[in-house]
Amino acid sequence: MWDVHAHVVPPTVVRAAETGAFGLQTDGRWLLVDGERVPLEPLTDIEALKSYATSQGMSLVLSVPPAFFRPQYSDGDLWCRFVNDAMAEVREQVGNSSEITAILPLGVPDQALAEWARVSRTAVGITMGASVGEWLLGDSHLRPVWQALSVKDVLVLVHGGHHADPRLKHHYLDNLLGYPYEDGLAVASLVFSDLPLTYPKIHWCISHGGGAAPFLVGRWQRGYDTGRPGIDKALPSPHESLRRLWLDSVVHDMRVLQWLMDELPGRVVLGTDYPFPMGIHDDVTARRLPLTILNRLAENGTQLMNLVRKGRAEA
Repeated sequence: MWDVHAHVVPPTVVRAAETGAFGLQTDGRWLLVDGERVPLEPLTDIEALKSYATSQGMSLVLSVPPAFFRPQYSDGDLWCRFVNDAMAEVREQVGNSSEITAILPLGVPDQALAEWARVSRTAVGITMGASVGEWLLGDSHLRPVWQALSVKDVLVLVHGGHHADPRLKHHYLDNLLGYPYEDGLAVASLVFSDLPLTYPKIHWCISHGGGAAPFLVGRWQRGYDTGRPGIDKALPSPHESLRRLWLDSVVHDMRVLQWLMDELPGRVVLGTDYPFPMGIHDDVTARRLPLTILNRLAENGTQLMNLVRKGRAEA
């Protein structure tokens, strides 16, 4: 069974932070990345990660937290190379049953292409935020990157993260509302662009069940049907395009999860957001997910990972 949304902070990154490399800071409990705090425990506990995977019979797709994306970082190519090499070390420690995603300096597409060429034989894909600065996923600046990735079946795990709305600093809304908004923005960019059609070998997997998107797709469909400005009616409808994406299961409500699985048959996969408190790994370990749903998530995840693993082997 695959968990496609599990996080880790490579210990090598923490050691770099102790010297101030890449502008990082740490006090032993937190890692500070561009002003954003990332907890070190249990994110750096490789033994706990291995125990989780072994006890649940789980294979993991490991990614760094969204604070690591840093698309506008001045030395983004060096940063991404460093993190990706650190993630490769983690994969060796965890074992070959797990896979890793890479991060790319997407703010400079030429550098992103070079880094993907370097890591494409070790990573099954990339992880990224919902946008790259002001560039949405469908922006022309990013087309060369998608073209390079689409040479083979590859996973693009889109994880909502940083946002620019200062009003969300209250009540933990930066996470509770900001992350689902960012996930929904990514889905909107995909369903209103030609990316899913043009690059069918890119398997876009959106975190947190697609965030707000599944509950807005009816409104999007209305805009499509009535020809609202900026909507290309030559493309498939929002309902149809949504079914070309993959969504993870981090939605925290069984009724919502059941609805997603009915609306997107075969396209919802297990993701837990391990080991964050907002994740659902506790539901998995305590067997709170109904077996019928867990089995369907497992089947869908196996289908997805067979595709991207085969793609890497053929590269």
